[in-house]
Amino acid sequence: MKGVKVEVKAERDIDETVQSAVRKIFEEMNPLMRSEAFPRQASMVVIFRPDRYYPKGKVINLSLTVPNHCDLRSRSAKERLIRDKYLAQWGLLEEA
Repeated sequence: MKGVKVEVKAERDIDETVQSAVRKIFEEMNPLMRSEAFPRQASMVVIFRPDRYYPKGKVINLSLTVPNHCDLRSRSAKERLIRDKYLAQWGLLEEA
């Protein structure tokens, strides 16, 4: 299946995960369970709670691309904390 692009969006208002969204769409034909399927790029939205700097909170979009690209390098220190701390905790980053 070279050149096939699949986009899955998890609904944040119902606390849906990407895996549950894929299961719901594809049922038994889940492409994430196939050995030849490999995600090469992911986009995600991170929502910060309100604080003294952003009283209404803050939403940032970020992109992760195989093998090792993340577009957080030029962002603020708070936003880079996502890359430096949370991506590994969430299982989205392997330490070299």
